[in-house]
Amino acid sequence: MIKKVFTFWSILSSLFLISGFFSVRVMAVDEWVQLSAELREVGPNKFKDTVVLSCKPGEVACEKICGNAARCEYTQPACVDCVSQTNRLLQVIFRNLNEVFVADFNRSQGESRLSEILQKSPKFVLSARSYLNVFNPKMADATQKSFDQLCPSSESIVAPSVLLLDLDQQRRLVSLSHVVCHYVDTTFAVAVGFNPNFTPSPDKSHIELDVSEILVP
Repeated sequence: MIKKVFTFWSILSSLFLISGFFSVRVMAVDEWVQLSAELREVGPNKFKDTVVLSCKPGEVACEKICGNAARCEYTQPACVDCVSQTNRLLQVIFRNLNEVFVADFNRSQGESRLSEILQKSPKFVLSARSYLNVFNPKMADATQKSFDQLCPSSESIVAPSVLLLDLDQQRRLVSLSHVVCHYVDTTFAVAVGFNPNFTPSPDKSHIELDVSEILVP
């Protein structure tokens, strides 16, 4: 009897693990890459916001984007009116990300690969330690945790998650589109949308937010 019970729970546990694995693989954009944004000093009081895409052997994303099989680097376009405490989208991202936004797994299904998302339309790669964080720059670790929490199985992340933001023709940040999640053997982007259960806090110290002012893809 004990053996039968043990066998039953072993099979059941295996099914849960398998179903969880496939749910993650199906919903996301899957590539063996690492995406980051780094602020580099290029001279006295001069900095360059650099996007770095690193590819593991056998992955073709870097080759497609820049012609180098292992690594791509490019300077991010300077966004307009971004370094300002009046930027509503950045204010929400750095102060109330997990209250206002959630992963949109339905929209993530059937999406193209990460390299294609980066090439399809202008994207701004936002890290938790970005110079654009003028709201709580001393809380980068807490900000990184909020980025990671948008990812499924966030406890298994092996490199910092980054956000992809859409730019309009005037280089203004207009919407949050994806979170890029890094795991041991795969990297994928998950679409992000508004939290349908979000309601502004009545607390006067809480950020005042009209979500209609923030565009979504």
